[in-house]
Amino acid sequence: MKILVASPKPGAGSGAALNALEPASPTYCHSVGEFYRIQHKHQVILSYGFPFHCLPTTKPHVWYCLEPQVYLMREKGVVKKAVSKAAMPIERWRVNSLDGCIVADKANANRFWELYGIHPIIVPYGIDYGFWSQTPPPIDDTVFTVAHIGEIQRFKNQMKSIEAFAEFHEDVSNSRLWIIGAVRDTSYFESMKSRADELGVKFTYIYEMPRERLRDQYYPYIDCVLHPIKLQGGFLTPLEAAAANRPVIVSQECSCSDIIYNHYLGLVSSESYSFWLKYIYDNGYVPRREWIQGNLTWEKYYDGVMSILERLTK
Repeated sequence: MKILVASPKPGAGSGAALNALEPASPTYCHSVGEFYRIQHKHQVILSYGFPFHCLPTTKPHVWYCLEPQVYLMREKGVVKKAVSKAAMPIERWRVNSLDGCIVADKANANRFWELYGIHPIIVPYGIDYGFWSQTPPPIDDTVFTVAHIGEIQRFKNQMKSIEAFAEFHEDVSNSRLWIIGAVRDTSYFESMKSRADELGVKFTYIYEMPRERLRDQYYPYIDCVLHPIKLQGGFLTPLEAAAANRPVIVSQECSCSDIIYNHYLGLVSSESYSFWLKYIYDNGYVPRREWIQGNLTWEKYYDGVMSILERLTK
């Protein structure tokens, strides 16, 4: 089966997902022009992001959607909000003409139904449990370390972590905040620093690094991963933290929040992040990470996606 995978330049999550498809030897394209030059050579198309899921084609076409990008535009200012609302009927029509839609989690499945009137198939991403479960055990020091891991941008909501940590730090002075990730939005990063100054919070910024270094040199000192993400991405980080045996707090909007909640892998909140930080500081929390090992694998992800594509080509 000849598969064309059409996607923008992938981030960490979608990049891992694309790598997991390698056993099928797909062809990748990252531009509209390339899409139309080579799509006729393939039997089925798998789109991973805007605008590829909206492109007309005569080939069977499936959309794997980690988050609906046109919908997310309304979070980026008045003009983009207006464009999003105007474009949504067109996108709804295009999505309903696809041969199939896949999402990674229940939260996006519910959102898909609300936006498009479609029940997508849920095929979760995998977690590299063998790698993250080898994180060295915590180092017994006197500082409680809270880490927010993810690229610096508004949807990742580092501002909320700063505000929650400020409240927590009033009760637990022997604590520190690490912000780990590449800066994708410099104006937002400057706003984060200004807000931290207003609250009297000092955070340590640590640039994105190879995952081996994150696991071996930083995770041993991390006591809790705080992930108050908004509507975009964020599936892998909290589950990797749970696999590393670290307590994790996620927002209800986080795409894997239902998995975190249903399988006792962490704590889910939308407002009381400082409360749950204090809870973990006082009581600890041990994720039931063994569930990840047997249920969230890249092999299962591959099998799930491929079974859908194979049905379309028979």
